Amino acid sequence: MSKKYHKRIFNSLALQMVLPVVIVTIVLGAGLYFFVLRSVSDFAHQQINAALRGISKEVYSICDQNFTELIEDGQLGNSRAVRVKKALTVGAIEDYVKRSHLECRIYDNRHDEFLLMRISPPVKKYLAQHQARETSSCITHNGELCYITHFNFKPWSWRVDLIKDTTQYAPLMNQVKAVYIVTGILLLFSILVTFFLLEKLLRSPINKIITSVRAGKSPDYKGIYELEFLSDNIAQMKQSLEQRSRWIEKLYRIAVTNHGEQLFARLANTISDALGLNVLITRFVNEEKGFIAVASATHGLNSTVNFSPDGLPLQQIIVKKQAVIFESGVSKNFPSARCLSDTAAKCYAGLPVFSHTGDVIGVINTFGKERTFSDWDLNLIKTVSQMIGAEFELMDKENEKEHFREQVFRAQKLESLGLLAGGIAHDFNNLLMGLQGNASLLLLNGLDKSEFYERIKHIEEYVQRGVSLTRQLLGIAKGAKHEVRPYNINSIIRKSAEMFGRTRKEIRIAAKYQVDVFTIELDRWQIEQVLLNLFINAAQAMPAGGKIYLKTQNVLLEKDFVSPHNVKPGRYVKISVADTGIGMKKEICERIFDPFFTTKEIGGGTGLGLSSAYGIIKQHNGFIDVGSKLGCGTTFYIYLPASEEMIKETTCQQETAFEGKGTILFVDDEKIVTDVGSKMLEKLGYKVLTASSGKEAVDIYQHNKGNIDLVLLDMIMPEMDGGETFDRLWQIDPEVKVMLSSGYSVDGRAQEILDRGCNGFIQKPFDLIELSRKLKELLMENNDNK
Repeated sequence: MSKKYHKRIFNSLALQMVLPVVIVTIVLGAGLYFFVLRSVSDFAHQQINAALRGISKEVYSICDQNFTELIEDGQLGNSRAVRVKKALTVGAIEDYVKRSHLECRIYDNRHDEFLLMRISPPVKKYLAQHQARETSSCITHNGELCYITHFNFKPWSWRVDLIKDTTQYAPLMNQVKAVYIVTGILLLFSILVTFFLLEKLLRSPINKIITSVRAGKSPDYKGIYELEFLSDNIAQMKQSLEQRSRWIEKLYRIAVTNHGEQLFARLANTISDALGLNVLITRFVNEEKGFIAVASATHGLNSTVNFSPDGLPLQQIIVKKQAVIFESGVSKNFPSARCLSDTAAKCYAGLPVFSHTGDVIGVINTFGKERTFSDWDLNLIKTVSQMIGAEFELMDKENEKEHFREQVFRAQKLESLGLLAGGIAHDFNNLLMGLQGNASLLLLNGLDKSEFYERIKHIEEYVQRGVSLTRQLLGIAKGAKHEVRPYNINSIIRKSAEMFGRTRKEIRIAAKYQVDVFTIELDRWQIEQVLLNLFINAAQAMPAGGKIYLKTQNVLLEKDFVSPHNVKPGRYVKISVADTGIGMKKEICERIFDPFFTTKEIGGGTGLGLSSAYGIIKQHNGFIDVGSKLGCGTTFYIYLPASEEMIKETTCQQETAFEGKGTILFVDDEKIVTDVGSKMLEKLGYKVLTASSGKEAVDIYQHNKGNIDLVLLDMIMPEMDGGETFDRLWQIDPEVKVMLSSGYSVDGRAQEILDRGCNGFIQKPFDLIELSRKLKELLMENNDNK
């Protein structure tokens, strides 16, 4: 111990090299200062200041004498006498400074003006830029040295600046300059001597250290204590940098060769090995779920550790967006953190993981033995946090792409199934047309008073139930909308909820409707069917009762949000239907809109409710989505595009059959439809010609065009469909009167034919009353035109 201390003292840089130089410099400087420079400069300064003080007193006495005269004459309150006296005072001062070869400036602080300005421009410029705080100072201008003094005459709030050049003190100044030159030469000589000594004493050992560093080796100098200490520290720093470089290279390889959970696990292990601490990587999910553990690593622990993020200061980090660091005693600050207590941690460092937008999306937690976190430690953790943040966002984007692919696949699958469902519905509608037509004919024949009346009415009810089923099938297919008008969606939802609420008293319905909700063009029956399906679905999820939450909201959807659903961005009304039921698993949510998919037992449901709802909303140029979690309820989100159309009032149609006259060409490829349709038309008083194809209809019309008043034309037929048939009829007779008939809706292909000049449309299956009303409207219009 004594040898080391002896070496440190006698081999020190201060004792061997710096101390002699310092002593020589101090001696030379002290001699020059005390015996030459100090005495000369003090003498010159005293002489000039003494002269200026005398002059300053004389000028002050002039001011004081005039002010005293005002007091003695009792004129201090006379403003005119004061102004005259001030002017005389300024004149007296001006005469005095002229005689004394002085420059002078008098400034009136009270009136913010100069009363006297007899100074040269350079001095004036200096005084404008430098407000002197001391009583006296000196400046140099035009090669001359000037001394400036000032005093304040408080009775009149005057500031008087006196300036005197040093011409008469030139010999003294030259002497001072000579002293300065000699002093400078001596100081320069001292510096040269100092540099020479340092060159000889320091260059050799420093060169040894520098040569080792340049060669990439660790310096190993022995000799002067300070340089030996420097050499050892350089060697340690070199080893530390090489080690840190290896860690950075390892992190880079991990980031390049790993992805997802494997990346997080390897990064956690790497930080743990580099810092000798335990590591827990957490990710922020949302306000409700908080943080979840992503990866963890232990250092030197054999027992099992509970790596739960509970109790850690994660919320503090996410709010402040700053690191939380404890170098000791961390367990006392967070006693509920199991991971800290299980590892007997003394220190803790939690650093936020940022997204590219600056939001905190995770936290890296390091904890363990007591230690000081260096800048290198924190920078290493920050580097890893950047890698983790980028990986979090990359995983989110990949999940979004996968979700997008699933939505596109679902849409394509439902579209294919929709085509199949549409074909089934079309054929089924023709069967229902036969049943509905025959039932109407029976009732028209006076059976309303017979014993068969109730049975026929039951047949009509069954037909309507069949119509409801086909409409659900058509809701899956294209062209599902029937009568589309602008509506206030709040009124439709309110009425549907009230009707449903009366049937299910155990379910409470809470609604929050958007004020001034956007107008929507829709088929009211179809939307009511969608709402009823969602209400029934919610009720079945709450067998013991519960609550349904309804909400409407005006929203503006961006392109990125609507692109997976293949709809246009813009203004939409968002309808939310949420329940407090049992919820659904993810695999069920993925199939919830598939036709014929149901979780009910056989006979408990058709599996068409939600699939038809999906199709109906799709045909209204909107989209529907679902969010659910097992045990946490289900929420359906419906988005319908807003319309600029005004809401129109509707009137009820008269429910009576109208008799008519004239000849009607009835065209349909289904015999059951032409048979019953012909009888219905004949009962209404019309003459009927029938055709089973478009080609036959064209031939019949060609030979009877002068006698046919209207063509009742099926839209879907083999070979020549309704659209082509209409075009051929129009070529024969541009005045032809045509009413389309189809199991599909008026939208789509039917609307195209109507836009080309077709006169009307009737939906299959139709009854006698509806048919009579439509025919009367068209034929009366035809007669009016004639």
